[in-house]
Amino acid sequence: VQQGLFGIFEVFADTVVICTLTVLSLLCSGVGIEYGKGASAELVSSAFATLYGKYSVILLAVMMCLFGLSSVIGWGYYGIVSCDYLLGRSANRNGGAVYQEEPDEKDSFQDSKPKISVIHALNRKIITDSVSILYEALPQLNSKAVSADVTSYFTASVYKIYRMLYDLYVPGTGKIFSIPSEMFEGYCNSIMEMSCAKIKYESKFYQKNSQENGGKKHQNLLNPESISEVYPEQYTSLSNLIQNAERKMNYKIK
Repeated sequence: VQQGLFGIFEVFADTVVICTLTVLSLLCSGVGIEYGKGASAELVSSAFATLYGKYSVILLAVMMCLFGLSSVIGWGYYGIVSCDYLLGRSANRNGGAVYQEEPDEKDSFQDSKPKISVIHALNRKIITDSVSILYEALPQLNSKAVSADVTSYFTASVYKIYRMLYDLYVPGTGKIFSIPSEMFEGYCNSIMEMSCAKIKYESKFYQKNSQENGGKKHQNLLNPESISEVYPEQYTSLSNLIQNAERKMNYKIK
């Protein structure tokens, strides 16, 4: 809506106000206007020179250069946003790009805060936005059990990934962990499987209660239409996550 209002004001200011002032300056200057002779810029320059002197032409030339530069920048940004919408360069497809240098292999472990590449930054945004949508929707489901199971699943999965990376890059120094390296993966998998089973079990009662109470709002809570209306920016990340996950699964419709 805000961009639409800016567009309306831009057309009004450029077409009505600026063009009207230009025509009035030509008429008030008394410069002869002959059909088919003289371009618009030449007529305006002659009018300014007649009214304000020859030095006003220099000011007019500078203004025209700035106008041309602003037009190039504006249309260039329109092109960036259009290409981003069609090709999906950024996670939320708003024309913004994450400009980060790729970390050097020699210095990646020396800096206290290593640089983040574009791909890593986009993947992090996709995951964080998708998880935020889930946690925004959980309280509206009115099910503490489902919320607890989802949290248990994410906790076990994050712990598993962190523990695997820790054992890979910092071997033999697992002082912060109480579970041995040989056993943590099995524990994490069991927690994740148990959480999924509980969520499936709770969903049966939730669907039954929702139908009895006429809970259309809750039934449509996680639909793409509802998510895109409530969380338009985060929904693009969730959509990209779904596409990336199914692409990795390499499922082909028979």
